Amino acid sequence: MVEAKGFAPLIRQVHVEVAQHPSVDVALNLGAANETIEVRAAAPLLESESSTLSNDRSEKDVRDLPLKVRNFAELMGLTAGVINVHTQLTGTLPLAAERGESSYSVNGLRAEENHFLIDGISNNENHVGLSMVLLPPIDAVQEFRMETSAADARYGHGGGGTVNLVTKSGTSRYHGGVFEFFRNSSLDSRNFFDQSKPAFRLSQFGATFGGPMRPGKDPRSFFFADYEGARTNQALTYISTVPTGAMHRGDFSEAPQRIYDPASQALAPGLGFTRSPFPGNIVSSALIDLVGSRLLGLYPPPNLPGIANNYLYQPSRRLASDEGDVRLDHRFSQPDTGFLRFSQARADVFQPGPLPAPAAGGTIAGQISQPARQAVLSETHLFAPTTVNIARFGWSRVEILGTDITQDQPYGEQIGIPGSNIPGDPRTYGLPYVLVTGAATLGTIALPATVVTNNFQFDENLSLVRGRHMIQIGGDLIRRQYNVLQTAIPRGMMRFSTDYSSNPSASAGTGLGFADLLMGRPIQGSLLFVDGTRGLRRSDVSAYIQEDYKINKLTLNLGVRYENYFGYPWKETHDRQYNFAPPSGVVQVGANGTPPSGLAGRNANLMPRAGLAWRVHSKMVLRAAYGIFYSAPQIIQLSGLASNPPELIGASYTNDQFNFPGATPASAGAARAEELLGELRGDRLAGAAATRGLAGFRALQGRFDEARSLLIEARAVIEDLGLRWLLPGISFFLGPLEVLAGDYEAAERALRPGIEVLDAAGETGRQSSLVGLLADVLARQERFEEALVASDRAKALSPGIDAASQIFWRVARARSLVGLGRAAEAESLARAAVELGAASTFFHQHADAAVCLAEVLRALERPAEAAAVLAEAVVLYERKESIPGAARARVLLAEISP
Repeated sequence: MVEAKGFAPLIRQVHVEVAQHPSVDVALNLGAANETIEVRAAAPLLESESSTLSNDRSEKDVRDLPLKVRNFAELMGLTAGVINVHTQLTGTLPLAAERGESSYSVNGLRAEENHFLIDGISNNENHVGLSMVLLPPIDAVQEFRMETSAADARYGHGGGGTVNLVTKSGTSRYHGGVFEFFRNSSLDSRNFFDQSKPAFRLSQFGATFGGPMRPGKDPRSFFFADYEGARTNQALTYISTVPTGAMHRGDFSEAPQRIYDPASQALAPGLGFTRSPFPGNIVSSALIDLVGSRLLGLYPPPNLPGIANNYLYQPSRRLASDEGDVRLDHRFSQPDTGFLRFSQARADVFQPGPLPAPAAGGTIAGQISQPARQAVLSETHLFAPTTVNIARFGWSRVEILGTDITQDQPYGEQIGIPGSNIPGDPRTYGLPYVLVTGAATLGTIALPATVVTNNFQFDENLSLVRGRHMIQIGGDLIRRQYNVLQTAIPRGMMRFSTDYSSNPSASAGTGLGFADLLMGRPIQGSLLFVDGTRGLRRSDVSAYIQEDYKINKLTLNLGVRYENYFGYPWKETHDRQYNFAPPSGVVQVGANGTPPSGLAGRNANLMPRAGLAWRVHSKMVLRAAYGIFYSAPQIIQLSGLASNPPELIGASYTNDQFNFPGATPASAGAARAEELLGELRGDRLAGAAATRGLAGFRALQGRFDEARSLLIEARAVIEDLGLRWLLPGISFFLGPLEVLAGDYEAAERALRPGIEVLDAAGETGRQSSLVGLLADVLARQERFEEALVASDRAKALSPGIDAASQIFWRVARARSLVGLGRAAEAESLARAAVELGAASTFFHQHADAAVCLAEVLRALERPAEAAAVLAEAVVLYERKESIPGAARARVLLAEISP
């Protein structure tokens, strides 16, 4: 309402968008004070006082615009200069984008340069910067604004776009709604490669409701709540090249390429080598490798004609998501208002690979869960009509929890590739990554994964209007926490080319990747593995001052912003990061003058911003702007200092294509890696990890005494160097080996340090296994009450998907109950442990559970049943080549059945 003496008052309704500074021109008519002119409808306001280019969408626009999957981020693509960076991706998305796509390039900049705000709180995740913590439902969005060019000093954290989102709040009247959106494949077209139309079904449903907390004439408190669920089942189409039935037998006569016998290699006239072709294009049976044949057998049989692009696979990608928000607004007094919002979401995605499991097809494939939460507390205080202060506190958390589609079994070990899977550690289970030239890849990448973004934010913003000047002063602090457990290729990689089946002297038209695979000779192999979770931390601080000065039709936007990223790219909570710093070589960050993040900070990040907006007339505004922007692009852990040796445990080799007899076969697995690990033991820093790896290989060979000695040596080095975060890995190996040796006190000493480290780090999965082992060790020492307490703790910690930890605590509890004279209670626990072992491939744990059940049955005076179970345990131990275990079982069997 505008009033002036001698003029009729004017009432005009103006809608102010988020982060907008509109200029409203009014014309008053001569008239008496009792006359009022009210304008209820007017043309949309033209932004005439800001040099920033932006795109504003009202609540009605957000609700009515046709968005393909009702993802608000799609509104970004409706802005000039903005494109989706993942338009060419099909089937598989990055882990962070599995819930919904939000990667857009603004004016050609990287998607990581964008900054997302919800109710003023940063909504960016810490992993790769390609997604958000929350993707709020469309029906919860009140306003959407995207600034694409020359944002003023209030905004930073990158030079891309700034997306500002405001959620809905309750009003003085009750409003609500129920909705469902449904799509299926009935009207879809068939893909060129599809034999039938792929199935597709999408259902999005939910409800909103809001209003006053207490109905009345002047309510002070309001609420708004919303929920949206989505269920998607989408068939994907993959075309791959797989071997024919004849190729499995070594018969490649149907292939146009000639394959050559690498064993026939001889010097060619002049320079180089030559080989003789296999008769009939059939690989000699003497050269067929068992492991190579097993890998070839993982491919499904062709279902399309030909020898290339001969397999069609149409698996379904399934998504189930639920999300909701609750917002409470309250007016404490006329100048003092505030709101509290809590949001929670969860998305569960099953992402199939291009091939059925366990072949998988070489992409990200498996079950991915992403729970997310966010809370915002905001208070707005009017000190005067021209002085407003807004203070906010926010918390955001999103987790990416991924399980590999092949992780249910130790496929690498079963096929005969030692070192690919670590016994007792399900995180390493699955199939190695196998690249085959001209064919589909076997195995998967990037999973398993545990990636957690956990951020805290506080910001303060003061706005002052003084005549022609509008001054804004503020700043924010964001504490970023990024916990990650992920390795790109955790089970190792082998690449099979055509080098061994081609003719070196005339390679054109010769050689097949399948033939090299069948002969079991990769041209390259590697094993890279980062053990344990890394805790990465950083603090982002910023401050700004912005002034908008109006001179008639010209508005000047002047400001300066300061940002500092303390700890960029990341600090690790235990300084488990290493860098190559000549001339010193590999150095640990945080030591010898090296910054804790590995990078010296930059403290002069001043960013001037200047712009003008000139309103030529009521329908035209000219804008010009200049600004400097700094950013701190997210560096994924896989590419950061936390993934450098010696934290990165690994080895690699490259075979000589002209030395087939001396080439490392696929069946060698970690055998060649053993040589490198042995060399590394000369460096104490790298030796702690390397010696542990060598001990693991000795254990796989059944040389348990050597493995114990190596692990004790590694533990001494680790403790001397203060590298306590490596102790859980030692505990996992050394504890069971001490049990095999019958030294239970030594086993307890081996287990407790690892448990302490994992407890301090908050890791529950591996801690559950170690605590279960400790409970069993205590029971074997006849400390039954302590063992019961430990087994209860292991049960509480157990993630429920790890069969080994489930077996451990049940066996320990059953043994304790027998020792306390409560064998009747123990039988069900022991039988459950045996059933879990039988359903898994943990032969050793299965055998231990069987021995425990025999002990229970013996205590219950049922010797015949106990003897039968012990006989089964002996077989299991022998299958695992566990001589000590088999010997103990035979001794117990002799006592029961002399």
